Amino acid sequence: MELSCSGNTTILKLPNHGSYNVTAIDYCLAAITVKLPITSAPCPLWNLSLLDLRTPIYKPYEIVNVILVSCSRNLFPQNTTLPTSCLRSGHDRFVYVFGAQKNMDTIPSYCMVTSKVLRIPAKDYQGAQGLSLEEIVNDLVVRREITLSWSVPEITEVCKDCEAAGKTCYFSISRNTAFCRHHGEKIVKLTTGTSAAAFVILLVAVITLYIFRKSEKEKETRIKVEKFLATYSDTKPTRYTFLQLKKMTRRFKVQLGQGGFGSVYKGVLPNGVPVAVKMLERSKGEGEEFINEVATIGRIHHVNVVRLLGFCSDGSRRALIYEFLPNESLEKYIFSRNSTSHQEPFRMEKLQEIAIGIARGIEYLHQGCDHRILHFDIKPHNILLDQNYNPKISDFGLAKLCSRDQSIVTMTAARGTMGYIAPEIYSRNFGTVSYKSDVYSFGMLMLELVGGKKIADPEIENQGEAYFPEWVYEQLVSRQELELDIEMTASEEEIAKKLAIVALWCVQWNPDIGYPFRSQGDPHKCGDRRYQLACVDGNKTIWDIRQPGTSYYVTEISKRNADFSGYRYDNFTVVDANLANGSSCSLPLQSLSRTSIDSMGFKDIEFTWATFVSCTRMIVNSTYNPVPCLSKTGAFAYVMLSSEALHLDYAERFCSFLAMTPITLDPERMQVMNGNIYSLEHPTTTEYVFQLLKRGFPVPLETYLSVGDCLKDRAKFIIAPLTIFLFLAHKLWKEKKSVDAVEKFLRSQRALAPTRYAYTDLIAITGHFKEKLGQGGYGSVFKGVFPGGVLVAVKMLLSNSRCNGEEFINEVSTIGRIHHVNVIKLVGFCSEGSKRALVYEYMPNGSLDKHIFSANGVAGRRTFTWDKLNDIALGIARGINYLHQGCDKRILHFDIKPQNILLDRNFTPKVADFGLAKLYPKDTSLVSMSTTRGTTGYIAPELISRSFGIISHKSDVYSFGMLLMEMAGGRRNADPRAENSSQAYYPSWIYDRLTQPEISEITTTFDISEGERKLCIVGLWCIQVRPLARPAMSKVIEMLEADVGTLEMPPKPFFSSEEPIPTISVSCLGSSLELPSISED
Repeated sequence: MELSCSGNTTILKLPNHGSYNVTAIDYCLAAITVKLPITSAPCPLWNLSLLDLRTPIYKPYEIVNVILVSCSRNLFPQNTTLPTSCLRSGHDRFVYVFGAQKNMDTIPSYCMVTSKVLRIPAKDYQGAQGLSLEEIVNDLVVRREITLSWSVPEITEVCKDCEAAGKTCYFSISRNTAFCRHHGEKIVKLTTGTSAAAFVILLVAVITLYIFRKSEKEKETRIKVEKFLATYSDTKPTRYTFLQLKKMTRRFKVQLGQGGFGSVYKGVLPNGVPVAVKMLERSKGEGEEFINEVATIGRIHHVNVVRLLGFCSDGSRRALIYEFLPNESLEKYIFSRNSTSHQEPFRMEKLQEIAIGIARGIEYLHQGCDHRILHFDIKPHNILLDQNYNPKISDFGLAKLCSRDQSIVTMTAARGTMGYIAPEIYSRNFGTVSYKSDVYSFGMLMLELVGGKKIADPEIENQGEAYFPEWVYEQLVSRQELELDIEMTASEEEIAKKLAIVALWCVQWNPDIGYPFRSQGDPHKCGDRRYQLACVDGNKTIWDIRQPGTSYYVTEISKRNADFSGYRYDNFTVVDANLANGSSCSLPLQSLSRTSIDSMGFKDIEFTWATFVSCTRMIVNSTYNPVPCLSKTGAFAYVMLSSEALHLDYAERFCSFLAMTPITLDPERMQVMNGNIYSLEHPTTTEYVFQLLKRGFPVPLETYLSVGDCLKDRAKFIIAPLTIFLFLAHKLWKEKKSVDAVEKFLRSQRALAPTRYAYTDLIAITGHFKEKLGQGGYGSVFKGVFPGGVLVAVKMLLSNSRCNGEEFINEVSTIGRIHHVNVIKLVGFCSEGSKRALVYEYMPNGSLDKHIFSANGVAGRRTFTWDKLNDIALGIARGINYLHQGCDKRILHFDIKPQNILLDRNFTPKVADFGLAKLYPKDTSLVSMSTTRGTTGYIAPELISRSFGIISHKSDVYSFGMLLMEMAGGRRNADPRAENSSQAYYPSWIYDRLTQPEISEITTTFDISEGERKLCIVGLWCIQVRPLARPAMSKVIEMLEADVGTLEMPPKPFFSSEEPIPTISVSCLGSSLELPSISED
């Protein structure tokens, strides 16, 4: 391992190889980089023996398998290192280096394989250093450098540990081993005498003043936090006694109305807040309606769902306390046109606003909660209106909670209100009961909004003429307009027509075409997007894979009866339209490659594959089956059959890729050999090959139906009273059983609101803060366990924070009051003296940045498929949209970034860290701030300078756009280490690739899938420099749910690699250790 010097050059002499100049040494990795002599071959890849510098001590750091590919035209016109110029053979050929494990469909038809598998040295290929194949080839061909690792047992491991610990590694010749020592420390001695005494006195005075000021500041902070917590406690559902209810309602003096389960009275809380108290007078079963209400709206929060402020369960007396809504129910306003009521009916614009609000509330119940909530009683009477006539869904007495992945709901009896009940609830012949049953009820409500009358009007003698939905349908089909008995402007007529069309879609009798299939235009969560079907030419069903020029006919759907809940499909068979139309010798219309299969969410190993290649010479290989009808002079066609998509290392020299498609396995003639390659027992014929293609191929259906997660319906136990005594005894027993069931339920509902814990509780929960999960800008996070075994994450806030408790107040005042499946849940908190902590639900998969970035944050490994990344992006977007639109006050996060997106065990994203958040009224368009807040690289331009526009919810949209770009690129957006300056700022670089025509033609060579393209386009819209040019989060959700072909390219964002991002100073409330964060004091 001895090195020598020649001038300023370090020399390493390798036995049997010669001397090499050393260009770099990495002690942490035990790696040394040397330069190949200039006198050697001009292109090292042609002479691999030059690259094998193995000795007993040294060996290549890593070996990468590659293939050389020759093309007739340039694939990478803007790339400076590829094609490899020294490999070029002639004026019309370009030679490229591909990874041997690249999919065979990576290379276009005008390229051919020109080498066997080559083994070249590399330094940490796509590992911690994140080197790409392009950089490795550049190291060898341009820099002519090779990285070797060394290994000497008594030295290497000791020194690597030393370097990692920040110590110095030494070698003992006498002991022939390495050892560690700390870096030298200098000791400074203070002079004695008067100067020392004066220094001590001054130091004591400074410390005393500091402690005094700190204690005063901490006292102010404690008062501020406790004042906030006093007001916060009034916002969570509280349990009251029956005596408190009597006082609250002044002995039930003012009755507001009568409901299905009892009467509603007006009351006033001790803090003066008016409420509506619903006394459950006709309780059924074991308090099911009470449990349903508390279990649903007691845990959730949405601006369009009525808010539960408290409840009472005192013996057999049960009550629910809601926010008071002065304008009562919707039916009072929409049925007033044809009644004697003096209430002024709403105009169409207001009815549209109300319909949108109700739809948002229902969508939140179905998609925005941890469990899907099915209401089963959507009707105008259960839609209440606040002082601004904003709709709020109420009366959850018939609701059911089901798991979010459950597609079928079990019910023992119909539930709901006549006229609004979906057909499948009456009879399973119409379909399965699901969340679409609420959609039907909403459609009937919408028709009543438009018509201003009940669907079935009992005052009309001929009820056949009174069925309004049929009348509306006939009006729209025959006349293309509605003739309602009210005066409307032209714009109101358009609104009425739109509401009627939406309503008619909602009241379709067939809920769906059969789960897991779906139709184009169905909501995002309707069925599985992989199994979208369409009808063409009147009677042909096609598999709609959303790829232009590709069409597959569905020839068979195989299914078996799984259980009482319905059918579960095994697979369905499709065939290429070009092959199904009778062509006896033609390739598929478009190659359904492994890349396409992966982008759709399947795995290539789920299919059997036929791969077609064309070679310039005959191939003698049992796995290469000739296809004479596709062969031409000087071009021999072959097909290979395999159990998974083939890589380039299976290609013979001088062969080009033509097409690949899945096929049906023929076990009688196909036998596995050579790994995953099939050989044919008998010589193949053209007819046999195309018979296989005409059979089509099976597409696996991966559905997991579960009916056990839904809350069970309780059977009603009815016995005939034999005697008065037995009747009363049974009634008392049933009442006691109901009380026991309700009390058991209430004891289990600790999570109705965040709990306040003492500091000693936190010590017990975390086991004396034993396991540290991470470090944030505000403090450390520790793993904890509740007595029941529930895992939590405890964030201990820094006691020396300069933010006066604001970060604590921000967190509790935001996520402590809301609920959404894509927002982190606050389980509890602690505020005891200067000790403050936040207790969250535990997220086992950590933060998003760990999955999209590598260790150095430059180029990440693809942990997720593109479909999964899109789902994660959709979840984040829904969480942010809920913060902006779904709460009573608009919540602006101001720190959206990968580190603040946490992933649960199912990789469902949750927006976290609300330390910089601000709450504003929803009608406020301008947000006032004294200083910038956020994390550099994600801060919207208007937060830096008001000349770009006003601060609003669009600032979060910008941060989300930057996050999307990093998800797409798998790297930081701004990378100063990029050698090519055009690649330093990823948004600018990817924009050029997406918009320049000469690059668009070869995007598949760059491995730009539809998923990456979609994330980039949506991200580029979000990071427009002017806030008005950015879409709202609701529009962003629509874009992420749409097909990428329907998205338009936005204008180029202002910032680019040539225009540096402004430097920003750091202030209070920083939230990231990796990147500087700033905020206002």
